[in-house]
Amino acid sequence: MVMHALPTPAMEEEADRFASEFLMPSDEINPYLVNVTLDKLASLKKHWKVAMSTILIKTRDLEKITDRQYRTLWEKIGKAGYRLQEPKELEIPLEKPSLLQEILTAHFGDLQYSPEQLSEKLMLDPMEFYSLYSVPLQSQRLRLVSNLR
Repeated sequence: MVMHALPTPAMEEEADRFASEFLMPSDEINPYLVNVTLDKLASLKKHWKVAMSTILIKTRDLEKITDRQYRTLWEKIGKAGYRLQEPKELEIPLEKPSLLQEILTAHFGDLQYSPEQLSEKLMLDPMEFYSLYSVPLQSQRLRLVSNLR
């Protein structure tokens, strides 16, 4: 969405590289990627808040380990069961964005947008909007209509 107007054969790889650099800038993480072990990956996960496997891939991409070391570490990750689930004590807590809630409150309160109007502005299906932004479904309100003329 950000990088391409139309799909390209390399877009997934480009998106992966973008995300990797965004979350772990090479210049900043590079000094930490020496003598990488399973324990070191776990330690780096706490700091960088990304999966151990993601750090391992970054280590390889920056050519800080050999192909053999890379394969060996993948095997250790697999044997430890970390491909499916990393250790609970390393779990990254979900972040709850506070600014997003302020923006929604301003649009619904001060600017008097309905969720449907805001979803339209964001070019989202209303149900997708409700789901993505945890906005409670608006119930249709009944209104009294006078039958007297």
